[in-house]
Amino acid sequence: MERKSFFKKFRESFKRENLRNDLLAGLVVLGPVVLTLYILSLVVSVFGNFFAKILSLLPFIAGIPPFLKTLIGLVIGIFLIYITGLSVRLFFGIELEKFFDRSMSRIPIVKTIYNATRELVKFVGASQEKKLTAGRVAIFTLSDDGPYLMGFVTRDNPLEYGSKRFYTVFMPTTPNPTTGFYLMVEEDRLSFVDIDFNEAFKIIMTAGISISIKGGENIKNGLAQILEKVDRKDSKQGS
Repeated sequence: MERKSFFKKFRESFKRENLRNDLLAGLVVLGPVVLTLYILSLVVSVFGNFFAKILSLLPFIAGIPPFLKTLIGLVIGIFLIYITGLSVRLFFGIELEKFFDRSMSRIPIVKTIYNATRELVKFVGASQEKKLTAGRVAIFTLSDDGPYLMGFVTRDNPLEYGSKRFYTVFMPTTPNPTTGFYLMVEEDRLSFVDIDFNEAFKIIMTAGISISIKGGENIKNGLAQILEKVDRKDSKQGS
């Protein structure tokens, strides 16, 4: 009896609606895993190949298979990063970082890339507390009629121009938050949201699919604050 029931369920699984549901269920389970492995493999490949090219200059390394050279390059790269950090902490202190900063800042084109990369790496490697103060989550609009956008305020102190105050905001793109737009948003068009940095990042990456109940309430409160500011601004202009 159980065997017949199993075969019946197995045949029904090939119906169109069941096939669609099964494919979606498989995508939900495997999609994040595949994407995570892809990003990790990309990082390993770029990072490992960089040091592997340097190692290829050594005669006894040239005959090693490419995959093994990449793996060796990755291990050496991680080891160099660790040794550098250890040296900074135990021996050289902040002076080593200052030396690299001064050296790279003397090269016209390189200094722009270096300074931007340095700030990005510092922010990514910062503690959660530093991220919350240097990357506060905000909802903002560029016009009174919307649309309403989410981003990260990159500095606490706003820029002042006359009687107006502007916040510098980084708005990541979806689903690749490593790119985005740098904007200056008027204070009256912006509202801070009580959302954890990592949660906001996840919301942006998933195009809003992963919004929790609490996060949704906080976002609604942020929208209400912006609408209140816009209404107050309109009433002042009307009077």
